[in-house]
Amino acid sequence: MPVATSSRRSWLMPALASAGVVALLVVAVAVLWTFLPRWAPVWVVRHSPWYGPMVRAQAEDGTGGVFHDRVTAAAPARIMPSLAAALADEDRRMRLVAVAACQVIRDGAAVDLLLRALRDTDDEVRWRAASALSFRLQHWSGWQRFHPDHEQPIIDAFIAVLEDPVHYVREDAADGLRARRAVAAAGALDRVLLDHGSPPNPSAVYALHEISGAAALDTLLVVTRHPLPAMRSAAAFCLGEIGDRRALTGVSPLLDDADEAVRARAADALARLEAVAP
Repeated sequence: MPVATSSRRSWLMPALASAGVVALLVVAVAVLWTFLPRWAPVWVVRHSPWYGPMVRAQAEDGTGGVFHDRVTAAAPARIMPSLAAALADEDRRMRLVAVAACQVIRDGAAVDLLLRALRDTDDEVRWRAASALSFRLQHWSGWQRFHPDHEQPIIDAFIAVLEDPVHYVREDAADGLRARRAVAAAGALDRVLLDHGSPPNPSAVYALHEISGAAALDTLLVVTRHPLPAMRSAAAFCLGEIGDRRALTGVSPLLDDADEAVRARAADALARLEAVAP
């Protein structure tokens, strides 16, 4: 009996020790998989596959500037699959986090995801995507070397959302088109401003003037009769910039506008026209 007991102990103890080690490893892996994205140093996250849980953690409770730092430090090829999956998630918080991450990634793949987000059903997701894309167009010289082939797709996408129901989306789109002086957008801007059924967009007024110059005169004259004061004010400013006396027919009536801001804009525009127009 002592011999049998001793023999049993000789294999039982190592087996128990091995099982304990395996259990500890499983627990360690589970803990790391769950919590590492929340507190890992940037250099760890940069080389790890934990971006998916990191995005989830940011969506659920936020990690402030830490998340921004980790995304900035990440290799695009590593993080993009997780962001693409987040952008397809039913949870709008996940999609918003994906868009926020794409805002700081200087890679063409981020533009592709932002263009996809611009078609999202959620208003805020579309707005954040439009804001990020507009920023790229407005600061193109700093981004061009990262994705030189993405300017036209952004312009095309912005033309498509000029009548988006969310005013932030359509205004950011018009601001981006204005920054790049996108000639291809002139026709769409003209149509949107002349269509009384289109939602108001003062930024589109400035964009059309910036892109078309004096050729926008007839459309701007029509906009001076728009029911929204912000539209009339924008038209008055742009007509003053054109420097064509024909603009006086639209600016002069605005001197008696019911809105004080419009009257002030009209007075400034009239002074400029009288000073420069022949």
